[in-house]
Amino acid sequence: MASQGLTKPEHAEQTTFSLQKDLFGEPVRRPTTIPKAALKALSEDEVVARCLKFNEIRPAKLPANWFSAAEVHLRDRAEADLVIMPFMMVEHPEDEKSQSGCWDGARGDPFWILKKTGSRYKVILSKSADALEILSTSSHGIRDIVLSSHSVDAISDERMKFDGRQYVLDRSR
Repeated sequence: MASQGLTKPEHAEQTTFSLQKDLFGEPVRRPTTIPKAALKALSEDEVVARCLKFNEIRPAKLPANWFSAAEVHLRDRAEADLVIMPFMMVEHPEDEKSQSGCWDGARGDPFWILKKTGSRYKVILSKSADALEILSTSSHGIRDIVLSSHSVDAISDERMKFDGRQYVLDRSR
């Protein structure tokens, strides 16, 4: 990712995310409460809906403790958007276990970005990766992102741009 190895002041907004602290990001540093409107939008996402069905839970009862969320500003400081990732229990770090039981073990866990519009939220990204980075460049007024995936022999990056409705692939390497 573009900012590998760079450190930022502690008070700066977090821009790199990963379930495990590594060169590509870190877990949410300052978790925020997930508003009910954001949980409602999240419950309508296909990945979350499958997990709800697996756990036999109605969408209206989506547990907030399944997730860890960070407040980010994709457009400007007045709008507080959210980067959301699965909440991982740290009892057994070698056995990554998500609170939901749906996203366990393998790398490449889901990330969601929710854009706040008025009192509502919209899922504008739902994609699995090992790390997510919010860039300083933007498309349609929303900051671009890079999703990174790692394997034993390669690292791949997908640069995503906002198309006015959601994040779409711009290019990969």
